[in-house]
Parts: sequence; C-alpha cells; structure tokens
Amino acid sequence: KRDKGLVTVCYTQGGDEISITGDSLILAINPGEWNTLGLELTDIETECVKTLEVNKYPVIMAEVAGLEAKQYYVPKALEKSGYGYISFLASRDGRDTNKGPHLYSVYINTLANTEFKFSSDEDLIEEIKQIKGVTDVTILDKTIWDYNPRLPYKTRLALHKEEEASNTLHLGAYAFRGFELTESIVRQAKMRIAECFGEKVVYDRGIDW
Repeated sequence: KRDKGLVTVCYTQGGDEISITGDSLILAINPGEWNTLGLELTDIETECVKTLEVNKYPVIMAEVAGLEAKQYYVPKALEKSGYGYISFLASRDGRDTNKGPHLYSVYINTLANTEFKFSSDEDLIEEIKQIKGVTDVTILDKTIWDYNPRLPYKTRLALHKEEEASNTLHLGAYAFRGFELTESIVRQAKMRIAECFGEKVVYDRGIDW
C-alpha cells in the first residue's frame, strides 16, 4: 500500500504475516509482473502494463563438457533459416576445469510473434553436440525468457515524470535511460538511487557518478 510519504509491504513467510513500512518503494521487476503484487497502480503504471513489449527468448540451462567457459556462436542459426535452432552458448563458470563440464546458458533465436516449443531433451542434446569440441551434455532446465522489456518512449517519459512527485522508483530495462544490457540496467539503477537518495556511486571502472 502506498500513501503520501509512506509505503507498507505485507507478505507471508513461513506461515507468519509480516508487515514492513518505509519511505519509498522500488519496483525492480518489469511491468508484466506488477499486477501480481496486489498493488493499486497509478494510471501511468497501468498504461505501462498495457503497452509493455518483450521478446520471448528460449533459454536452456545445461552442463556441457569439452568446451572452455566462454561464448560460442553458431553462425548458421543467426540467419533467418536458422531460427528455432541453438544459436549461442555462454558460460562464466569459474570452476578450475579447463574443458568442463561447465554450466552454460544456451540460447535459441526465434522469429518475432511466433509460438515456440522446445524439442525433446534428447534432440537438444544432439544439437548441442554438433558444436565442435562438445563431448557430453546434461540438460538442467528450460524456460521462455521475457527478454528486453520495453515501453513506448512517451510512456517512459511519463513514468519518469511521475516519479518526481511520488515515493516509487521503477528500475529495469523498460525504464527511462534503461537498456537491455545488464550493465546498463545496473548503471541506470545506481544513478536513479543516487539522484533520489543523494548517495555517491563509484563503479568498478573507477568512474564517479
């Protein structure tokens, strides 16, 4: 619940009803989830929910042996005829095992506004094994990721303007000055918090904001 100058958040944990009261609310999830919070939305926030656009990005979490923990592209899958197939693998697994197995995020390119269904685990494993060097694959999980949430520019500006007279911050790729890259989202979030709460932010690169 949001009142002027006051925010109350209520939730259940371990069967107990818990209530927390503070000065401000930070919404760090995209507008597609706001209706699940039991929160009375403003007219502009409601417009954000209605006009939100996302890319549906199929992602596989897998353990892959035979590769170093880095990025791998499948050039054919980046062409239109390759949509629906594995296009990109990425790992930042820091375990000291040169050729794995390493944990990988495996991405599939799809055409916009098309339905997608994952192949069987067996077929996905065989497809990943086509990448040179791969010796073994274990599928851990699969999901359709709501990637790059975005709003019409006028709606972004209106939401940003509304924040000037409210006690709510909206942080994420969809927000004003937001972008799809994680680094950009983190920078935008730190800048907004610094602007609103007067904190000095120093990034890893040593740049003061």
